[in-house]
Amino acid sequence: MNAKKILLPLIAIALLAVSFTSVSAQTSAAGTGSEQQTEAQAQGGLLDLFGRANILKGTYIGKATVPTPQGPLPYIFTQTFHEDGTTESNASLDLVPPAASTARGQYQHLGGNQFAVTTVGTLVNSVTDPTLFGTFKIRELLTFNDRRDQIIDGRVQVDVFDAHGNRLFSFGATVTEPAKLVMVEVLQ
Repeated sequence: MNAKKILLPLIAIALLAVSFTSVSAQTSAAGTGSEQQTEAQAQGGLLDLFGRANILKGTYIGKATVPTPQGPLPYIFTQTFHEDGTTESNASLDLVPPAASTARGQYQHLGGNQFAVTTVGTLVNSVTDPTLFGTFKIRELLTFNDRRDQIIDGRVQVDVFDAHGNRLFSFGATVTEPAKLVMVEVLQ
């Protein structure tokens, strides 16, 4: 009985806050005439209200480049974020010797629309010679748009280690086009 007395007012307050957040978001966007802005503000308010502003979910596909002495090397990447704070990624560079496994790791909300990501994986000599080459670690600083359906900016640092854990080399990369959230497309 005591739990009901405490829980019901909390639920009522939460519902009022949700209503207020939605109305505030609609009012602040009314002058812009932008449905997307209204929706993004309402979603952001709800995410903040329920402490979910620090959560990512979904798979993104985008383009990035690695600077080389011969010029920028473009590649395509996919990155999947899970609600539990884990992430995994692949890139079209993964098949270039040494061949890379899927990178797996964690992400952390830094505030606003910025997230830090650290993933690790293994390297083999090539897809035809699966002898262990070493490991790699990827650190990313990613900025999402307000709707969190695009990665609009990203800096990447990759460290490559031999099989004994000694760092062999490092390189950076940058996101060159917004990475877009993959949406379900129903097959007709």
